[in-house]
Amino acid sequence: MKTLLLLPFLLLMLPGFAFEGKRVDTLPQGYGQRFSKQQIEADLAFMVHAMENAHPNLYHSISKEQYSKLKDSIVAALKDSMTRDEARPSFVKMIAAINEGHTTFRNSLEFVYDINEAKKPVFAVMMESFDGQYLVVKKDYSPNATLQAGDRVIKINGHRVDSLVNRMTGYYGGLPQWRQALVIEALMIDLYRDGVRAPFDVEYVNGKERKKARLEGLPLQALMQAARGNQPVKIPFTFERLENNIGYLNFRDMDRMYKQTFDTFLLKTFTAIQQQPVNGLIVDLRENGGGDSELGDNLLQHITDKPYRMSGGVVWKISQEYKNYIGKMDSAHQASMTHYTERKNGEFLTGGDNAPEKPEYNGLRYKGKVCFLIGNHTFSSANMLAATVMDYKLATLIGEMSGEAPNDYGDIFPIKLPQTGMSCMTSSKQFLRPNGDKNDMNPVLPNIYVKQNAATNEDEVLQRAIQWVKQGK
Repeated sequence: MKTLLLLPFLLLMLPGFAFEGKRVDTLPQGYGQRFSKQQIEADLAFMVHAMENAHPNLYHSISKEQYSKLKDSIVAALKDSMTRDEARPSFVKMIAAINEGHTTFRNSLEFVYDINEAKKPVFAVMMESFDGQYLVVKKDYSPNATLQAGDRVIKINGHRVDSLVNRMTGYYGGLPQWRQALVIEALMIDLYRDGVRAPFDVEYVNGKERKKARLEGLPLQALMQAARGNQPVKIPFTFERLENNIGYLNFRDMDRMYKQTFDTFLLKTFTAIQQQPVNGLIVDLRENGGGDSELGDNLLQHITDKPYRMSGGVVWKISQEYKNYIGKMDSAHQASMTHYTERKNGEFLTGGDNAPEKPEYNGLRYKGKVCFLIGNHTFSSANMLAATVMDYKLATLIGEMSGEAPNDYGDIFPIKLPQTGMSCMTSSKQFLRPNGDKNDMNPVLPNIYVKQNAATNEDEVLQRAIQWVKQGK
């Protein structure tokens, strides 16, 4: 079976992409506003200062001196009158230099309006992968669809795709495979933002023949609808029985709002498995970008009785910026955060380093073969879950390396810039991988490596997992 298309979900969750505000029939207030060099410089300084206050280890990937020099070079290149879209690349460079996947810069008012309300057309070809030279086509949704799955795109409007991808990966932080995965998923967004607009003149290779085509664009919402087709809005978790009565649990989302629903789902699923046993269980994390790690813990309680912990420790920095964020929560949340708000700014809260514990008795626990599927989109709390499986050998991991190192950052919150009104997201916590090795900066690596072939419609990772269940190797 082919995995569901990620576009409808990922476009809304990609760093920097959010539809903000209510629908409007006219240009929103402030649209196209220009800002002086001094205003842009002030917002850059504000952003850096706020991140220094809030982030537990801002200079983990670049020294403070190097960062300061980068900021000076960016300020020197500013013009005296700039729109938000013109100024945004300067902020993105500062954000990307932090080099962690949770610290991101959001889109401008103008961009969000153009792409959402004005329905400007975007590049409507979804890509499967980038092989270092070509973008490999997954599906052409443009009105005059010409490209076929497996075609290799060389140029778009005269721009070589290797140059485009290399530049666009610089818009994001994190491991190379995560940044590249984001570019592939958000290509239509990044092309529009870079001024590569419809119509799109594409040079590509079909089989052994080099061809050219002119493609029209689609408004983003129309593209999302076309990509979704008759599929419902992404369901966060599903269970089905595959060939040979193998259980397949697709765990796509760990958002905390699903906690109660997920508990009910686990009860129903593992009751059914107990009543009608499966010949093995495959848990798919390839589309899971994270959320609340408690959902992952609840899943593990149903598949293992080995001792484990999901974190080797947590470091939480106290800052006025995060306190201000707490101040916007409802009264119940504020009351539950006094352990944070009553501490002095600049201090650190630590914890989460308890010894591995054996799960409590669970009458529904599955005791058969279990494997997890992981890939470049396995991120944040889903990555923590995969790391726990890896570090404590709770199951077999199959697929590609995950999207981040288990030693990483999170618990993000927004910082609004006072001059331009734009905003960024940054981390407030540092998480250590479950085994406590804080020096291992590798991603989660699969026990069985399988790379999906872009030229086939077969889900090769899933097929390899089915083979593993059947043969045990």
